[in-house]
Amino acid sequence: MVFERLFAREIKKRWLFLISVAYSAIGLALSRLLFGANSGLVAIVFISLLFLPIMKKIFEKENKTRNNCCLRFYFLTKNIIWSYFVIFLGVFLVFTVYSFVLPQIGFDTSSILKEQLFVDPALRGSAFDFSLMGSIFMNNFWVLLACFVLSLFFVEGGIFFIIWNASAWGTLFGYRALTAALYSGESAWLYLLLIFLITLPHFFFEGLAYVFAAVSGAKISLLITNSKKVKKFFSILGISILIFVGAYMVLYYLDQFLLLKIFSIGLTFLLVYLLSRLFENAKSYKLFTDYYWVFVFAFILFLIGAVIETFVLMNSETLNRIYEFSYLYLT
Repeated sequence: MVFERLFAREIKKRWLFLISVAYSAIGLALSRLLFGANSGLVAIVFISLLFLPIMKKIFEKENKTRNNCCLRFYFLTKNIIWSYFVIFLGVFLVFTVYSFVLPQIGFDTSSILKEQLFVDPALRGSAFDFSLMGSIFMNNFWVLLACFVLSLFFVEGGIFFIIWNASAWGTLFGYRALTAALYSGESAWLYLLLIFLITLPHFFFEGLAYVFAAVSGAKISLLITNSKKVKKFFSILGISILIFVGAYMVLYYLDQFLLLKIFSIGLTFLLVYLLSRLFENAKSYKLFTDYYWVFVFAFILFLIGAVIETFVLMNSETLNRIYEFSYLYLT
C-alpha cells in the first residue's frame, strides 16, 4: 500500500495531527464522489482504512517493549494512546469544519452526514431530565464496548469507532451551532465557541475512555494470540453471546429495561474477566490483569463523562437554548 510505504520507517508525532486532518478530508471527498448523499458512514470506512497502516506501524513499535505493572502500561503505550487521541482530534476538527463552514458557502452537508446527525436526540427535541442519563450512558457504553471488542478481534480495529465518534461529535457541534444561529440571528462562531467550552469536560473524559478501551482490547488481543488459545477465546465469547441473547429476549419481553442495562454491563466485565482463564503462566496472567484494570479505568472515565454530560444538559441554559434554536430551525 502506498501510504504504508510512505510511513514505513517511523511516524513523526508532530505530523500525525496534520495526517489525520488530511486523511479525514480525503475520506470525505472520496465518499462524496463515489457514493453521493448519505455517505457519512462510508467516509468513516475510508478514513479508517487510510489509518490502518499507520496504526499497525505504531503497534509494532510499541510491542517490542514489555511491561509488568499497570503504571508502566501507560508509559510503554503512551505513543498508542497519544496517537489515538491526536487522530480523534484531527477527525473531529475536519468534520466540525465540514458541517459548519461548508454550508455557509453553499454546500449541503446535512444530507451527506445523516448517519452522524441521526445519533443526536437533542436535534429531535428530546427533553433533558434525569432519565436522559440512562440513554446517554447506554448509547455511549455500546461505543466503549465496541472499541474494546473490535480491538480484541483485530488489534487496530478500535480505530473505526474512535473515528466514528469523533466524526459524530464534530458534525453535531458544527451543525448545532450553525442551525441555531440561522434561527436566532446570532453569531454562529459564538455559538460554536460556547458549545466547545461547555462540552469540553465530558468531551475529554469520554474521548479518553474510548482510547483506553481500544488500547486495552488491543493488548489483550496480542496476549491471546501469543498464548495460542484462540479457539478457547471464541468458545468463551460464543457462550457469552448466547447468554446475552437469551437474557435480552427474556428481559425485553418482561419490559425490564433497567435490569437489561445492568445485566449488559455485568456480563461485559464477566466476559473480560473470564478471558484470564486463557493464560496459564504467571507472567501472562499478570499482564492480562494489568490490561483488565485499564479497561476498568476506561469505564470509570466513561462514567465520569456521562455524569458530567447529563449534569451539563440539565443545568446549562446557554447550551439548552442553542439546542432549542437548532431544533426550531429544523422544524
